[in-house]
Amino acid sequence: MFMPSSHPLLDPRLTITIVTGTPPIALSDIMPLKVTIALGKDKVMELDLANKNATVQDLKEAFAKKRRGLSPSRQSFRLPADPSSTAPSIKLDKPTQSLAESGYKEGMVLVFKDLGPQIGYRTVFIVEYLGPILIMLLYASRPSLLYGEPPKGSSSFPPFPRETLIILACWIGHFVKRELETLFVHVFSRPTMPLQQLFVNCAYYYSFALAIGYFICSPSYHPPPLPPSLFLPPSLPSVGLLLFLLAEAGNLYCHLILSSLRPSSTKTSSLPPSRSIPHGFLFTFVSCPNYFCEVLAWLGFSLLTFLPLSLLFALVGGVQMAQWAQGKHRGYCKAHGDAYKKLGRKAMIPGVL
Repeated sequence: MFMPSSHPLLDPRLTITIVTGTPPIALSDIMPLKVTIALGKDKVMELDLANKNATVQDLKEAFAKKRRGLSPSRQSFRLPADPSSTAPSIKLDKPTQSLAESGYKEGMVLVFKDLGPQIGYRTVFIVEYLGPILIMLLYASRPSLLYGEPPKGSSSFPPFPRETLIILACWIGHFVKRELETLFVHVFSRPTMPLQQLFVNCAYYYSFALAIGYFICSPSYHPPPLPPSLFLPPSLPSVGLLLFLLAEAGNLYCHLILSSLRPSSTKTSSLPPSRSIPHGFLFTFVSCPNYFCEVLAWLGFSLLTFLPLSLLFALVGGVQMAQWAQGKHRGYCKAHGDAYKKLGRKAMIPGVL
C-alpha cells in the first residue's frame, strides 16, 4: 500500500535549509522612496528615488534631472521646521548620508532653496591670487602713465634698491606659493561657492595690491635699510624678513599636513571630504595654525616695508581669518565632541583666541 508520508521529501518533520552566497534583500533596498519638495509659492515637486537608502546626493542628482540648470551645487534642502520647537530646521548638507539618517521620514515636505550661480573654489583661488602678481609686475615696470617721465638726461628710472627687490620677491613669492598650493595641495571642503563671492575676494586682494604696489614701486619710495647680511646685525626690517620667511614655511607645512589627512579618493571627488583631526606642529596649540602663520607673514611684511597700508592689509586679513578659524574650530568640536575639546586647543592664536 502506498503511504505518502514514508517518502523523505514528503515527511512533515523534515526541515530543508537553502544556503546561498548572497544575503537576503531587504525591502528597503528595492522599494522606491517618494520625496515631496516645497519649491515656494505653493508649488511642490515629487521625486521617486531608487530606494529607501537613497542619499542626499541621490536626491540632488534626481532634482537636477527634473530642473535643468540647477546643478547639485546650487541646491539646498532642509527638513521641515518643527512648529513645537524653536530649534532651526536641519540642513541636509552631508551628501553621502542617507535621507533616513538625516532625519527624513516619508511624508515630510523638504524645503528647497536655490543657492544661485556657483563657481569652483579652485577657480576662485586661482583668479584672486593671480591679480596681485600681475598688478605688482605692472607697477614694477614703472609705466610713465603712473609715475611720470624719468629724470632729465635718463631714459629710465634708477634701478630698484636691494631692499625693494626683496620686498617685491616676498610679495610675488607669496602669491605664487598660493597658486601652487591651490593647484597641487589644497583639498576643499566644498566644491563650489556663490559666484558673487569671487568679486568680494578679488576686491580685497586687488584693492590692496593696487594701493601697496603703487608705493613700493614708486621712484620716491625709500624702503627701510637691511643689514649687509640681511639678518645681522638685527633690525626691525631684518626681523620682519625673517618672520615673513619662517611664517610662509610654517603656512605651507600646515597646508601639507591638512592635505595628508584627506584620502586620495577625495582629492578628485566632487563630494566634501570628512573632517579629520590634524596633529603635530602648531596644530598642538590651535585649530587653524595656517591662518596664524599667514597673519604673522603679513606682519613681518609690514616691518619690512614700513608702510601703514601693509599693516592695514595684515589687520583686515587677520580679522577675517579669525572668524574663519572660529568657525572651523566649532566644526571640529561638533564633529569630534569631547575627543577634540579635551585637546585644549584655541582657534587661531595659541593661548589667546
